Amino acid sequence: MSLQHDTLIFQAHRFEPERALLQLQTTGVILIRAVFSHQILKAFLKRALRVFDLRQRELEAGTLPAGYAKNYQYGEMTYISLRELDLPGEVPYQIVQLMKKSLLIPLLQAYYQGPVWLNQLESNLRRQNCAKPHLLIPFHQDCPFQGNPDFPQLNCWVPLVPCGENAPSLEVAPIGLKSIWPINSEEAQAENPLYAQYALKTERVLAKVKASELWHPPFWPGDVLIMDPYVLHRTYARPEMSLPRYSIELRSLAAEALPSETRERYGMMRLSV
Repeated sequence: MSLQHDTLIFQAHRFEPERALLQLQTTGVILIRAVFSHQILKAFLKRALRVFDLRQRELEAGTLPAGYAKNYQYGEMTYISLRELDLPGEVPYQIVQLMKKSLLIPLLQAYYQGPVWLNQLESNLRRQNCAKPHLLIPFHQDCPFQGNPDFPQLNCWVPLVPCGENAPSLEVAPIGLKSIWPINSEEAQAENPLYAQYALKTERVLAKVKASELWHPPFWPGDVLIMDPYVLHRTYARPEMSLPRYSIELRSLAAEALPSETRERYGMMRLSV
C-alpha cells in the first residue's frame, strides 16, 4: 500500500470528519475502519447465508417467486434486496437502521449539504465468488447503470466477511475522476458480456491509470468503503482465493429536488433531516 493510499484510511474510534470529507471530495474514495460491530454484522451474515441458500434451492426447483428473474439472470443469485435480511416482525431494513445510528450520516449530510436519502432499489446484498470467474465484475463506474444521473450517489460498501486475502474484494482507482468514461459497446461485450451495459476494457483503463494508483486494501467486517459514482473499480480477485465474499451496498443521494414519483419508484428513504 502506498503512502498516498494511507491518507484515505480512517478509524471510526478517532474519526476526523473534516479531513475525511476533503479526501472523499478530492479522490472519490475513503475507507473507514470498524464503523460497525463485528458481532452485529456476523448476525447479518447468518441471515444472508440462509436467504442465498433458500433462493438458490428455489431456482433449481423452479419455485423461485416472481420478480426474482433479474437477480438470477446469470444462472445463480448474485444479489438480493436488503429487505431479505429482515426477520418477520422486525422494523423493515434493519441494516439501514444500523446505518442511521452511525457516523456515516453526519458525513454524508456534509457531503450532500442537505438531507441524506437511501436509494433502496439500488442498495443490495451481493455475493461474489472466484469459483465463478465469469461473474467477476470488470472495471466500471457506477454512473452508467444508475438512474437519475444528475443526482450522484455515494456507495457505502460494507463487507460481511474478511476479504482481499482468501475472498474477492474491491479494487478502486482513487484518482478524483469527475466525469463518465464513454462505454464502447463492442469492447464491453468482449470484456464480459454479462456486464456489457457498463464494462470498460481492462487495457484501456490500465493505459490511463498507473498500477501504483490502483488500490485493493484488505477489508474486515465492520469496515466501510465510501466511493462516488465516478470511481473506476472492479472485483479484486486472485485464483487462489477460495472463499465467497458477501457484502452490502448502501447507496445514498441528495434527493430533495427529485419528483416524489421518482423517489417512490426507487423506494427512497430519508435518513436525516
